[in-house]
Amino acid sequence: MLQHLKKSSSKVDARHFTAWHPNFVDASRLPDVKVVRTSFFVNSAAIIITSLFLIFVGKREYNVSLVNSETESVENQISSVKAESSRLINEFNKFKNEEKKLIRVIDLTSNSFSFPDFMIHLGAKLPDKVTISEVNRRGPGQMLSLKAVVKGLSAESGESASNYIKQLQSDEYIKSYFTDVKLLSIERDVTRGNLNLNVSMMAVTPKK
Repeated sequence: MLQHLKKSSSKVDARHFTAWHPNFVDASRLPDVKVVRTSFFVNSAAIIITSLFLIFVGKREYNVSLVNSETESVENQISSVKAESSRLINEFNKFKNEEKKLIRVIDLTSNSFSFPDFMIHLGAKLPDKVTISEVNRRGPGQMLSLKAVVKGLSAESGESASNYIKQLQSDEYIKSYFTDVKLLSIERDVTRGNLNLNVSMMAVTPKK
């Protein structure tokens, strides 16, 4: 009976041990049985990255195109304004030139000064030894130059020259049109025996 028990125990132990044998399966060659394969995620990520890159590049090119278009538009506007500005400047310069002419005409017509009357007045007031050789007038508000000759080189001639200058400075008719009557120079002309006087008068600017 003991022998029978030993046999039964051996059968029970044999059932608890799994038989061992070598595993020759190549796992790398087995098919991928995953529901979603890894390659799907890799391809999707690559597509998304490529799409984002293309969108970025496209948007950048679009922005560059807009900037170039706006720059060209601004440059065209600048060229147009520059041409118009040059035209307006030329018109303004023409206007200034015409304005100067008009002002000169107004000054001449609004001033009651009469050059012939002035010369008659000077001739009527000349002392015996004094003659006028030249008178130049540039216009209202400008200088009048007068050249006179005093006969003789003596002290009496010098006194006559001095008195003539004082006469011009105190003449009321002259002061109504001229100020600052000055003797610029006095020269002795030994050859002709005369004193040459150079006198300046500043014309009064007519009131508007």
